[in-house]
Amino acid sequence: SESDKPPLPMDAIVRAKQHLIPLEATSFRDLYQLHPFLEDCWFGVDPQLIDDNDPNCIYRVVKKERKRGRKRYFEEVHELWSPVKIVANYTLLSIPLRGQQICWLDSGEGDEFVPLWRDGKVHWIENPSPLATRKRNKGFIQKGNNDGELSAYITTNKTGKKLGGYDIPFMPEDLAYWIIQLRDWQSKYNPIEELTLWTQINPQQRIHKDILKRRGKQSFLFRDPASHACDEKASPMRTTTAFTRTLPALLFHSQRPGADLAEKIEKKSSVDYKSQFTPHALRVSLITAYIVDGRAPIAVISKLVGHSSLVMTIYYTKVGASKMRLEMAAAEKRALEQSHYRYEDLILQKKIEEARPELIATDRSIMDQCLTPNWPSGAFQLMSFGICPMSGNKCDEGGMALVERKVEAQYAPVPNGYLGTRNCPQCRFFITGPAFLGGLSAIANEIILEINVTRNEYHELEEKRQTLDDERYDAESSGQFFGKERTLKKITSAYEEKAKKLDMLLTDLQHLYRLISQSTELLKTSETGQHQLIVSGNYVEMEMHLEEQSSEFRLLAEVCANAEIYESASASRARPLLSQMLDKLADTNGIAPAIFRLTEDQQLKAANQVVRLIMQVTQNNWHVADQLINGQITLEDLAEPLQLGDVRQEIESAMNGSLKFPLEIESCNE
Repeated sequence: SESDKPPLPMDAIVRAKQHLIPLEATSFRDLYQLHPFLEDCWFGVDPQLIDDNDPNCIYRVVKKERKRGRKRYFEEVHELWSPVKIVANYTLLSIPLRGQQICWLDSGEGDEFVPLWRDGKVHWIENPSPLATRKRNKGFIQKGNNDGELSAYITTNKTGKKLGGYDIPFMPEDLAYWIIQLRDWQSKYNPIEELTLWTQINPQQRIHKDILKRRGKQSFLFRDPASHACDEKASPMRTTTAFTRTLPALLFHSQRPGADLAEKIEKKSSVDYKSQFTPHALRVSLITAYIVDGRAPIAVISKLVGHSSLVMTIYYTKVGASKMRLEMAAAEKRALEQSHYRYEDLILQKKIEEARPELIATDRSIMDQCLTPNWPSGAFQLMSFGICPMSGNKCDEGGMALVERKVEAQYAPVPNGYLGTRNCPQCRFFITGPAFLGGLSAIANEIILEINVTRNEYHELEEKRQTLDDERYDAESSGQFFGKERTLKKITSAYEEKAKKLDMLLTDLQHLYRLISQSTELLKTSETGQHQLIVSGNYVEMEMHLEEQSSEFRLLAEVCANAEIYESASASRARPLLSQMLDKLADTNGIAPAIFRLTEDQQLKAANQVVRLIMQVTQNNWHVADQLINGQITLEDLAEPLQLGDVRQEIESAMNGSLKFPLEIESCNE
């Protein structure tokens, strides 16, 4: 089951990481004397293996007592310092993986191509090692989708007890540097003659022999010649050796005075360290956790955490349109929303299995179980973004597996998210598909808006925290008392709270991104005529795009428009922001601001009508609309002199909640 230990504060993780490997370090020679708790990393070697010119070769000559028969004598022994443990802990602090997953990572020594660090960046070359195997690509460091990007391959899944690894589109550059240094060190000072069979290692936890056999063989990145737990130096180090004793010591030596992250226990002949924070606690604390199990592009995530404004837009292509992409307007969204009635009819007629080819699920076994005539019709709940086959009542066991058994498995609750405890996009029971694209993108845009608000608060707190942290450093350096410790703790607490909220929202977005991508891909790969879910036979494909905007106007307009179409959509965050934006626009253009006087429902309708008027005036050009909203241009710059009065009158009428000139809603983009 999940650990009940507290998550480690982010501030402590950053300090521990920089304490373990300082930013100015470039080789293992810069590290070996820094940490007394790594004194157990020495191991005996043949003197001929030593290379004085290699900054990663750290050795010493010690006298060790030997015994021959009854006689005792001293012998000079050459020892090398192993960097395996320090890099393993740096990995733990850099990327949110379980300790066991880290110990089982592959070095890539057997891959066809390997990364090298040259001129400040990673280059890929053909592997010169005799271990190189054609088309093998199992190393921890992987090429990203774009030039210059890096990703990672995790050899084992979350529990480590099942077959199969997975890719993650994330690899910190500083971590990649030290992983490459360690791989080269292993090849030179702890080489293997052949790749290691999984059946030859002795894992801490029990794993079925068939799974070990099917995993084949690999070159373990964290094989530790200094470890006493593994006689076979080709085997990976154990988590107890790597983290259990080292992490408390690292937290103790890196913590601030009074932080109480770890304690030092003096013994007669040794020193021990104790901490209530476990290696697993780091996974909960890292803001990058949402990337690990997802497929959302890192570039998108980076923009969202940074300062960019994005909007998710669904485009469709129509027959005979020469592949012209058209943005899904209100009419198309309503058409998709109406198509859900077809699913209701199939459910009532006990024919829901007919819709299976046009649906996707997080867990395919749920479709086998529920999309059958035997499943009760009353158990299906239809929403704008998908279907719950469990009457909305299994959220407490819709999460990841805690205990996996053939007869009976135990599952965690669905993680809380933007939608609360009933967080359908992350639920294993959730079913959706192309017919729900409009609703899925509506929720995604609401989450993007919430991310924008949260990340602004996050960055403001980050700036305040950094300023106070600098003040404390200056005070401590000059021997003065720092009197804002309590304020700094409060700001740090608020900062970490926003970071966790940001992490939660980004995790939600990542799951929605995957579902939307799978839905659009399902449409592209389906045979012609197989799907009847989209009402109009003119649609041939749909696609999703995340587009960067110069302001939040388009995102706010999209969220508010969706709230009038989809029952599951909400404009509670967007409505007041858009209303304020439009009232300011009115004031700039000589129109009396009036939306603020209306009720919430009236505000939503009025704001949507004003947006439609703006898009008419700007000829559906969002860039021009942004300029109008930002005050870079005015209505006088856009409307003909004879029409300016009519445009102002229509906007004023809409803002007062009653249009004197009713708007015609376009049915479709032809």
